[in-house]
Amino acid sequence: MIWALSSSKEQADSQRNNAEKLHDKAIAILSADVLRSSNSRIGQGLSWDTLAQQTYKAVCEIGAFKHFRWVIISFATVGALVVSRPGSDSKRSAFLIFDPTELEGSWIAKHPGDMLGLTTCLVSTTARSLIKLAVAPPATVDDNSLTDALITGIRDGLICMRALYRGGYYTDNAHADPNREPRKYDDDDINQTTKWLTSGIKDAYPASGLKADNLPFAKVTVEYPDSKGSWNNTMSHPTADHELGDAIALPLVRARMGVSDRVDLGVTGGADPRSNYGVAGVEAKIALLRQGPGRPVSVAIRPTVSALIGPSEVFVGNASLDLSVSRRMGAWAPYVGGSSLASLGVERSKDVDLKDEALTRSVVFGGVAFEHRGLSVAAEAEHGKLTSVSLRVSARF
Repeated sequence: MIWALSSSKEQADSQRNNAEKLHDKAIAILSADVLRSSNSRIGQGLSWDTLAQQTYKAVCEIGAFKHFRWVIISFATVGALVVSRPGSDSKRSAFLIFDPTELEGSWIAKHPGDMLGLTTCLVSTTARSLIKLAVAPPATVDDNSLTDALITGIRDGLICMRALYRGGYYTDNAHADPNREPRKYDDDDINQTTKWLTSGIKDAYPASGLKADNLPFAKVTVEYPDSKGSWNNTMSHPTADHELGDAIALPLVRARMGVSDRVDLGVTGGADPRSNYGVAGVEAKIALLRQGPGRPVSVAIRPTVSALIGPSEVFVGNASLDLSVSRRMGAWAPYVGGSSLASLGVERSKDVDLKDEALTRSVVFGGVAFEHRGLSVAAEAEHGKLTSVSLRVSARF
């Protein structure tokens, strides 16, 4: 039994009651916007990994979904998230079918206009794929064959959505012209188009040129909770409310030695004990001006190069240069400064083909250091797009 869930509370309650009676046989299909209307915390304009994680978490937290065998969340014409057994902590799983060349909303932004019935396309093609499996089943019908049928239905649905969006509805058997002007549609149009969709999308819209074998749809597995999977190991979720919280604590060890009276060289390393990623880097501290008679402050620069270590699917490297001004007052030394950073991310996964990403940003920082008999304690706050705090304890030999 397949439902395209409604945002209407009365209809949703009725659908949930029916799903309870058909436990382990019901499939819910709805758009991400309908899910957002339930006050689920799902952002927009997100990368696929962040969007999948937020949507997965939202689905698993909604009690109405616990009786469904599958819940399919549609991201319009570019992807869909399939959550299996969202009500079971031990058996739940999910995978994402998506177009790696697009983001949610990006395809529609390139094709101005609006269209009714996109979710109906997904319902129709998913039902058709499962019916074909039931009519001509393989030797063994198991979770793998059911999953393959869902994938085929979703891929067909995404293709169908694009064809429908560009071609519109028809009341006769004429093929859709992707360049035609949009026209008004009525219930008869919708009913007729739905009939065509269930009979096969290649027969319904051959003129559109949209075929499954020339669209770059990819499948990836989404883990939950994300502390167990590669999503959290390879990506950053600074605003997401997930299992690791909205902040990441990363202990670091730093060793530094002086090579001259003005230059120190050092190495840094650390790892998150709850995951399998960490960072490693090298740095130098160069004194440009030392506090003394006629010089009320000290000025130094610090170039740093660091990289993410652990994950095999992505490389992330950072280079920064900061300038700091400090003044020592007995055992205390307050300081302020600014830093410019450049980061490069390179995807190395076999499942997707994403472009490299580079960005630059600037931050300001300030703190205070206390030193006594070779022991130093420093507290620092850094503010940019994100805010971070750190506490450093060091000993001098």
